[in-house]
Amino acid sequence: MILKKIQFSTVVYTIVCISPFLGYLENNLLNTYIPLSLEIIYIFLYVYKRKWIIKPVFFLFIVWISCITLINYSGNITAVNRMIGEIVSLLTLVIISQDSNGYKFLEIYKIIAKACLGFFIIQVILMYTFGFPMQFTISFLPVKDELEYSFNILSYYSKESIYIRFPGPFSEPSHYAAYLTPLLFMELFNTKKIFKEKWFISTVISITMILSTSGIGIVLCCITWLFYFIFEFSTVKNRLLLLPILFIFGLLLFIFLLIYNDQFYITISNLFFVTDKSRFAGGSKADFRIYRGFASYFKLPLLNKIFGVGFANINNFALSHNINTIYDISAAENIEYYNGISQILLYTGFFGFILWIREL
Repeated sequence: MILKKIQFSTVVYTIVCISPFLGYLENNLLNTYIPLSLEIIYIFLYVYKRKWIIKPVFFLFIVWISCITLINYSGNITAVNRMIGEIVSLLTLVIISQDSNGYKFLEIYKIIAKACLGFFIIQVILMYTFGFPMQFTISFLPVKDELEYSFNILSYYSKESIYIRFPGPFSEPSHYAAYLTPLLFMELFNTKKIFKEKWFISTVISITMILSTSGIGIVLCCITWLFYFIFEFSTVKNRLLLLPILFIFGLLLFIFLLIYNDQFYITISNLFFVTDKSRFAGGSKADFRIYRGFASYFKLPLLNKIFGVGFANINNFALSHNINTIYDISAAENIEYYNGISQILLYTGFFGFILWIREL
């Protein structure tokens, strides 16, 4: 019985780790129903066997966002389904973090993440050496129609002779960077590995994240290394060693940025300035992805500032209440695309935001 339980938990861990890839698939059975069913069974078994009691604040946050979403329900059943899926996935991750077999989840994640790293490196080598745009697609597992372009992006880039953004086995570079960030963090802060070993793998991961030219990848990479250096400099014996290493790393990064000047100029410029007016007519990426969410929140009615508008309901709410900001792409395209903090504020209001902060 114990063996069966361990095997089932391993299946669930694997499903959670590959969920970003399953989400690309067109088949609803594979991208939603099977993963969701397995996660629900896993939660039920854990609660039943361990008599797990959810933390009151966490439970209240889940109840809160569920109630607000149902109260503001506007006929968008997709948003409700997404909310249920997000809650189930969140509960699964919380339980995995408390499960005695949870270490296996990290082992599985590391294997998959390193496989993604290897795929990315091969993708870069094949593209620059042979001009071959390798995509991660499987013929008998078609992706969603709206993602067809994304998975063929290397082909389009090579034909149009514009700079290349490598996504690895993902649909876009930002997904690759976000998926590899935990691996970078774990490798850097792994006290069991020798200094040279963890620095080598961490440097390789960082180079691929930067080479992807993903804005979020560059930011996440820099923040992770910044935390690492702050942590290491707090240890007196490492200060003298880290100073020359920090200088060399910064010099190599600077040279790397110069070599790929066009890519990084466009990426960094898009963060703060309008360089692609066809996509960001209302401003830069920072305007659209960061400031826009907070600007939308401050334009909500007072009650909604406190209680929120419900999960993934800001688009419908904004259209029905004629809410728009100077950071929107256009008046007709007020899409549901915000940074995480502003999403919590918009969906759950100030009260839900306080619960979320309390549970961090």
